[in-house]
Amino acid sequence: MTKMRHGKLALRAVNQYRRRDVLSYLGLRYYLGNSAARSDNWIEKVSLNLSLTREIKYYPVDHFKEITTDGKIKHRKIFLPSPNDSLAETALLNECANYPEVFANPKSVFSYDLSDNKCKSGVFKNYMLGLKRRQSSIALACEKYPKGVVEHTDIQNFYPSISIDLAINVWLAKCDKTQMEQKFIDLGERIIISYRTLVDGKESKSVLVGPMFSHFLANIILHDLDQEFQNYLPASYFRYVDDMTFVGNEKDVNESIIIVKSKLEEIGLHLHSEGSSKNIKGRASDWLQYKNDFRETEHGRSWKKLIGAVKFHLISKPEALLVLEKQLRLNNIGLPLFHYRILSKERSSFEKIKLYPKLFQGWIKSLSISNESIIDDADFLRNKYIREVNQLIREFKEAKGFHRKSIIPKIRYRIGRILYLSSDEEIKKIAGLINGFEEFKFYHTLIESILSGNIDDVLDLGADVAQATAQIFKATNREAYFENKSNSDVHRHGISIFLFNGVIIKSFKAPDSELQKLASMGVDLELMNSENFFVREIACLHGITDEPLHSKTLESIFDEDEEFVFDALDSFYTSLS
Repeated sequence: MTKMRHGKLALRAVNQYRRRDVLSYLGLRYYLGNSAARSDNWIEKVSLNLSLTREIKYYPVDHFKEITTDGKIKHRKIFLPSPNDSLAETALLNECANYPEVFANPKSVFSYDLSDNKCKSGVFKNYMLGLKRRQSSIALACEKYPKGVVEHTDIQNFYPSISIDLAINVWLAKCDKTQMEQKFIDLGERIIISYRTLVDGKESKSVLVGPMFSHFLANIILHDLDQEFQNYLPASYFRYVDDMTFVGNEKDVNESIIIVKSKLEEIGLHLHSEGSSKNIKGRASDWLQYKNDFRETEHGRSWKKLIGAVKFHLISKPEALLVLEKQLRLNNIGLPLFHYRILSKERSSFEKIKLYPKLFQGWIKSLSISNESIIDDADFLRNKYIREVNQLIREFKEAKGFHRKSIIPKIRYRIGRILYLSSDEEIKKIAGLINGFEEFKFYHTLIESILSGNIDDVLDLGADVAQATAQIFKATNREAYFENKSNSDVHRHGISIFLFNGVIIKSFKAPDSELQKLASMGVDLELMNSENFFVREIACLHGITDEPLHSKTLESIFDEDEEFVFDALDSFYTSLS
């Protein structure tokens, strides 16, 4: 008997949280191991009801934010909802998408657009679509004002500055304009109230960073102001999360920023002050040089096409995985490969008939793909990215303003790909190029860790850095070790992430936390009765086993439409400043 395949909501949640945190992703995969839980009906009824009738709690994780001028590491608290609450949240956002006249972003806003009914990539549309649309819109404004200026600024401490009371009031006011069922309205309010959790020993009074609903709330809180700004400001206005851009004559831009600053302060939000490094201003004619920064090449070989070829190859010929993996490693290519064989077994005959055109097209495409063609494309891209990084670093040393802002994500993107495609000798050269630049501190630390095996500095930086590094260690079959015996939560959590990924840590002797025990030893009754709700829930969903299932789960695919992502690396190169 074949298993019931997932519904749309399950896949959206998996895709969205895979990019967020390894613990959230694993929790969802174990929850959705129950075939009944994969259906939209379960998520809209059972998951939602559970979130309405039990306490909603969050698991705090420290992510890397920045290194201060005096060398201190600053972290950002990310709060992870439980697997059930993640699914209920997905159902809620799916319901909100049914009311675009109330919840859809104004045309001047390009971040966290709610997915439409056909979208499977997450509860929000892919971030790259928003970045491309923003670039195009700013370019049109610059062409309208060829002698004008462009100024970028952003909101300070955006999410932590949004009060819970404001969020509740705006949510309920927006819901009054819909025909939404009361259970969804109640769930939204309940989620916002749950943000009053303890943060560093004090009750939070603001929206938490981490839950997907927080991103949605931030957009609807600014929704009316965004519309006002786009319609009535003297200058053209554009927003991507907390990053605001103004285009027009210099007088109009200055006047617009003063108006926006005043309006934001009425709801407790503040723009960075004049003279801040966050503010970048220049001529519109200069900005136009960077209008195509997020546009992918339509022809030729690209990273997207390489990953697509690997996916098609393994779906059509799942037995080729071990041979492909061996050949990639012999060529110093460390792409992580995922198991697709189980998908063909789980499909019913009816599903295969429905998918026949798609499967046939995939089969035709796969005929031109081989292990050799994949390796050839990877070699080509490695050499291309290395050449481009060398050129971009030379430019970066002298770059200022728009040019500097444009170069940073380009370098980060290419380095992130080079790490999967190159030998240690080539990676070492890249480390030399970026050494001393704070904008690339994350990558330099990551490379030093890869080359030495010592993960001390990586652990200090935070959970997202640990995940990005651990995935590369796992993909390239490297062993790690640490010397620092720190008892900090950041350090101990980072070790857990390496263990969850199945990386061998030579210096790891015995777990010193429940999370490390869960990651390294599997599940027993003690973990299933943990006082920590997050550990307890994941342990119960995982089930009692002699060995943990985490690494094998991360190597497998939930569905062929699950995105082939590279976790935390993506969040670093997409940073715009």
